[in-house]
Amino acid sequence: MSSSVVVGRRAALAMLVLSASVASGASASPSVSPGGVAAPERPRIEALRCAPGSAVCRRGELLAVLGSGMQGTDAVVFLGGRGTRDDRLAQPSATDNVQVTVQVPNGAHSGRIKVIDRGVGAARSSTPLKVRAAVRPAAPPAAPPPAPAPPGPGAAPPAPGAGVFPIQGAHTYGATASNVFTGRGGHQGNDVFAACGTPLVAPQATMVLRVAFESRAGNYLVLTADDGRSFAYMHMREASPLVKGQRVAAGQAVGTVGDTGRASGCHLHFELWTAPGWYRGGEPVDPLSQLKAWDGAPAPG
Repeated sequence: MSSSVVVGRRAALAMLVLSASVASGASASPSVSPGGVAAPERPRIEALRCAPGSAVCRRGELLAVLGSGMQGTDAVVFLGGRGTRDDRLAQPSATDNVQVTVQVPNGAHSGRIKVIDRGVGAARSSTPLKVRAAVRPAAPPAAPPPAPAPPGPGAAPPAPGAGVFPIQGAHTYGATASNVFTGRGGHQGNDVFAACGTPLVAPQATMVLRVAFESRAGNYLVLTADDGRSFAYMHMREASPLVKGQRVAAGQAVGTVGDTGRASGCHLHFELWTAPGWYRGGEPVDPLSQLKAWDGAPAPG
């Protein structure tokens, strides 16, 4: 073999070694761009926190996703259970390098959290987030706690003067154990069934004590007569158009029969309270005899 051939082969080998060295050096620094600026860091989740420092969130609350490389987060996915059917996507409200803040969306379920940076990738939490239903605003108390009083006899006192039957239309009286008066703490009134939309009127001259909604009573109204007794109307179809403190004449319209709240069928749940009135120290008494007395009374002229 001639010396020129040997020299050529040695030169070629030297070039191969040099090329491999350059390639190795380039692959050893993948995070550095040709311009010398570090490439964006991939997101990494380290912890999940909800106020007050808990890993349990309610829908509508703010969740803090803690970690690194978070500044480019475009979206947060609440992964829920298996599959994608219950996944929920949310947009972050604030981001920086170590934290993403996002509101837990309606419909989110317990599961892992995924942050997405469309430029560099995504990351999932190693532990699931526990999600609970949103807390509904607490309803105002129906009334101040009643003052202690001895139990009433369970019968309505005689009506002072004429009155008007509260339902202005065809009706029937409930007769089952769930429809009749059973005393304080039980079924505190009597149910009278009528078609939804049947007009309701005030039985006597009264003043409006309360117009409100409650999960069991539905739309309800409480009227207080001049003698201190109270009349409560529950399950009304819509909220009464009356306002607290308004004076109401006997026979004046106060609303319509409905089935709002915990009701089986359209009916009026009617309560009668002794003076000084509804949750003001009075007692609920059986209104049936009073209702039937008004039912047979002539209409106001």
